[in-house]
Amino acid sequence: ARASTASLRDRDILAWITPPADELPQFDPHKFVDSRQTLYALSKDKGGSASALVAALTDSVIRAGVRCAESLGGRLDPPLYCLLDEAASCPIGDLPLLLSHTGGRGVIVMVVLQSWPQGAAVWKEDGMAALWGACTIKLVGAGQEDRNFNDLLSKLVGTQWVTTASYSVGGHKGGGQVSSAVTKADIMSPAAIRAIPQGKALMFASGTKPSMVALRPWWEGDDRRNIEISADFLNKKIAKRVNP
Repeated sequence: ARASTASLRDRDILAWITPPADELPQFDPHKFVDSRQTLYALSKDKGGSASALVAALTDSVIRAGVRCAESLGGRLDPPLYCLLDEAASCPIGDLPLLLSHTGGRGVIVMVVLQSWPQGAAVWKEDGMAALWGACTIKLVGAGQEDRNFNDLLSKLVGTQWVTTASYSVGGHKGGGQVSSAVTKADIMSPAAIRAIPQGKALMFASGTKPSMVALRPWWEGDDRRNIEISADFLNKKIAKRVNP
């Protein structure tokens, strides 16, 4: 309990959740999930005092979405899309369990982690395995250095039959013989997975074979100009608040 409430020692953070004396708008997760609005929960303090509050806010929104879906007959329409970037920095303790049923409620959760060990450090190996199994689509990008994880991915990709030929020389007249053998080999070795280039990703989707896909950066999409304008506008607002 002490660890969970340690962030409240920070007066600025305490002010976020203390009802003000004046009448001000309050965030209601139950009303939010029934709207078309967008919530940005941001924290620079990875694993620090604010992370527990950000995790609690995110958790309350996801659970509110599930309850709203149940009250509507089982599924949100349109769905609630929750992008959890750097999910291990502000971790939700039972996220692997939540993911096992949120998709069926129209609450789409996307979890972004740097590596398997990063997730295992938070949810342990069993929890990370449960989280992996609960996701219907998995994307593995460049920069995977964990040998055990790469071995697992190589086994999931599978094997293929490969024909190899050999030539043997024998006899005093220099005669030779050509032979062939059919063996099994990894479709994608752990070394090949480690060498996945930037802009590519290995995709595992339920009901389909693993495949290599090309990623499309936002600056190459149709919304590039709109994103640039929005980012510039918000950066100026942030700079003005930091340096009034």
